[in-house]
Amino acid sequence: FLNALFFLVLYGTFKDSLDLKSSMTMEHQSLPIWYRWLYLHVVNIIWRAKYYFVWCFAEGSYVMIGLGFRPTNHHLNRPRWDRCENVNLKRIELAANFRQLVSEWNVSTNQWLYSYVYKRVADWAYQDRRPGFGANLATYVVSAFWHVHLNF
Repeated sequence: FLNALFFLVLYGTFKDSLDLKSSMTMEHQSLPIWYRWLYLHVVNIIWRAKYYFVWCFAEGSYVMIGLGFRPTNHHLNRPRWDRCENVNLKRIELAANFRQLVSEWNVSTNQWLYSYVYKRVADWAYQDRRPGFGANLATYVVSAFWHVHLNF
């Protein structure tokens, strides 16, 4: 909950003062490239903070009612509270490539899409071959439909 509170305060404090539209002005374009890059990076962090708030708050709620409990962790041999993990901030912010970033962003939704879309299309269409473009495309189409439908 402390993480959620931190991201709520971060987003609420800076969402109006930092915006992407101001980076499109001619004045902003005349600034040094390092400054423009840093500005866009900070704006991106502020934009992601609203998602981090919701996911951290949801994870805290799951933990409070006991849904997040995992009896043992094979590596540390002690109980953990990460069964309903939606986001691992360290793995997202330090992702080495785009595939890792996508797989760590909204983990529960990614697991659902993999189980109910990707695997089913792969099993149906690619019975004797390795699944490829078609299974990925179907998964992204379902994800896009889901996001468009939720925004209306």
